[in-house]
Amino acid sequence: MAWSSTALASPWASVAVQEPTEEVAPAPDPTPPPQPAARPTAPPPRVQTPPPVYRTVPPDRDYDDDDYEDYEEERAPRGDEDDDDDDDEGAEDEFFDDAFELYVAPGMNTPYGDDDDGIDYGELYDPGFQWGFGLGYFGRHDDSMFGMGVGGFFEQAFLEAEGGQTFDTFDNSILRAGLELRPGVVLGERVFLSVPLRGGYTANVTTRDDPGDEGDEIDARHGPMFGVAGQIEIAVIRGLYFGTAVGTDMHFFRSGTDQNVHTIAWRALAGWRF
Repeated sequence: MAWSSTALASPWASVAVQEPTEEVAPAPDPTPPPQPAARPTAPPPRVQTPPPVYRTVPPDRDYDDDDYEDYEEERAPRGDEDDDDDDDEGAEDEFFDDAFELYVAPGMNTPYGDDDDGIDYGELYDPGFQWGFGLGYFGRHDDSMFGMGVGGFFEQAFLEAEGGQTFDTFDNSILRAGLELRPGVVLGERVFLSVPLRGGYTANVTTRDDPGDEGDEIDARHGPMFGVAGQIEIAVIRGLYFGTAVGTDMHFFRSGTDQNVHTIAWRALAGWRF
């Protein structure tokens, strides 16, 4: 009996031997995990700087110290300018600048002079009280030390004299009104020295007390007047100033004979500039 090779084949010939294998862990992912989105931030504030200031100088002019000072003033911060303005309030150099002014001037006067009849008014009249006021404008060019006041004035002077045999007393009132120029110089920015020059019209009203039954006699004369004085004004505070003046006023009354009644006057001044 023959045996087949197929039959004789070993049953184990088709069986593959499987050896046990080890499990390999997966490799880590190199990609980083996603991060949360960043919060939007506000942009930084913008700092605004003032534009530069340039000073132009004409080509035919050279720089000097005044140009440099002006340039520094233009470059000064705004805050410094405000401080300077505060410091300049009531500053000395602003008192005797251009301004209107009003003043009152009480004082005393002493008459002198004579007339064609040989009457000496210095012996006839006693010193008397006077008062007056003025209104005008004061001008000064930039920081110049020279200034000029221009205005008008009114004054009334009272004189009294013994009449002798004919009359008991003379009650004399001299009225003056006119224009006044006050050229002068400013010293130390607080003092103004001037020479007032006056011209105008005057009237003299005299009342003679008659001891008899005829009553009082009233005589009125008028004519031109001229005056000159020396005056000082001192700044006090804000627009207030005080001063004094000494001078003479010459009156030329016309009433048949020339009656040259003049006065030497002292005035106290109190004024306000506005």
